Amino acid sequence: MNGSASYDGLLLAVQKRLSSNYSLTTNYTLSKCINDGDPQQFLDPLYSHPGDPKADRGPCAGDRRHVLNTTVVVNTPTFASRRMNMFAGGWQVSGLFQALSGSPLNVTIGRDQALTGAQNQRPNINGDWKVANPTNDMYFNTAVFSLPAPGTYGNLGRNALRGPGTWRVDSALSRKFSISGSRQFELRVEAFNLFNRVGPGVTQQINGFGGVGLPNTTFTNTLFGKITTAADPRIMQFALKYLF
Repeated sequence: MNGSASYDGLLLAVQKRLSSNYSLTTNYTLSKCINDGDPQQFLDPLYSHPGDPKADRGPCAGDRRHVLNTTVVVNTPTFASRRMNMFAGGWQVSGLFQALSGSPLNVTIGRDQALTGAQNQRPNINGDWKVANPTNDMYFNTAVFSLPAPGTYGNLGRNALRGPGTWRVDSALSRKFSISGSRQFELRVEAFNLFNRVGPGVTQQINGFGGVGLPNTTFTNTLFGKITTAADPRIMQFALKYLF
């Protein structure tokens, strides 16, 4: 199997080095990736349309048009008051904010409708798949899809739909406590997905960004168009390190 791919991207970055007790780094990527097919398991057919590789040309599976990352690190200052410095001085707080636009969704039939033995055949699409208020029960308009006639291929392109965008915040709080000489204790608390954006069970309506999983994209599946998975919930971890 062979094929081609292209990638175009714009990367913008802003950085403020550590001064005045804080640093800030932000980068934004606007990109577009297109290929003839994504790598699959060994011996699986790469193309769903034998004899016409370009019929599968579309967005790469990992294509994310918009990616934004922002990292902030803040150090608490040294206070004149010994008591104040004991409790509030020497702490470091860091946070990471990440937002990504939705990944491509490849709608497949789930059976050999074209009677060729090729996998990942796609249905016909007869209208706009987007809905005004996507929910976990209906992320896209399933009524616009239909089976092609036996022995034929559908007109839907590969990876033609887009999943929900996501955003999350990770944070950390740490401080070193001197004992004597070079010996220190370091206390660290970390929280991943700080705001617990898990999607289902939080809100039934998906407003642009959330923590939901991807909808089912198999046309013949009873869960077609539904989101039944979620991102990882909030995870916290504590660490105590002895330095000598």
